Amino acid sequence: MDNEVAGSALDEQRKKNRGRMARWRARKPDRVKARREAEAPARRDKTRARWANDPEFRARQKANKRKWAEAHPERKKSAERARDAARKEQTRERSRRNYEKNKEAYLARMAAYHAAKADERNGKRRAREAAEPEKERARTANRAAWKKAAAGRISKEDIRSLCVSQFNACLYCKADLVDGYHIDHRMPLSLGGAHSLSNLQLLCVPCNQRKGNTHPDEYESRIGFIRG
Repeated sequence: MDNEVAGSALDEQRKKNRGRMARWRARKPDRVKARREAEAPARRDKTRARWANDPEFRARQKANKRKWAEAHPERKKSAERARDAARKEQTRERSRRNYEKNKEAYLARMAAYHAAKADERNGKRRAREAAEPEKERARTANRAAWKKAAAGRISKEDIRSLCVSQFNACLYCKADLVDGYHIDHRMPLSLGGAHSLSNLQLLCVPCNQRKGNTHPDEYESRIGFIRG
């Protein structure tokens, strides 16, 4: 009986103490914040040491974290977004430093990776070309234009319409395009030409290589071509 009374009195005293501490914290939030910030490094080190050396503590913390995440999915997502936004620039800067520090090893690793994947990549490209040659040519042309900062895109339908309008023949020498062709910008991109259907023509490989980046009027005058 005496033990029960003593236990009840102790519980009551604890409640009073917690109430006083809560009221004190409410009156002095700045002091509470300053104290927490001052004690944070020591608490963090203590928690890390305990995490490293106490398997039961690790398991308990992980279980509590999973339980909280399941109970508060939206708060978890919000916290992750805030954390990622705060760390984004730090992550970029760390990646840049690591790249500069290990540049040669990084380039060697990338070269080895691409060499190992070359046959697989080329096989996929050949399969795409065989299935939809016009689509693959359009993709390649769009990428080349993008690398030169030229606006616009073309599609496989654009290439097919050019084949029909040119009767599947090179515009300059009338060679059959079945043997292969290049998508040429009549006005080269390097001279300000647009990456659009109105500036495209299909040429056989030799004609396109001879034309290069020459101005169309100059090249067509040289070979005696009269545009209809």
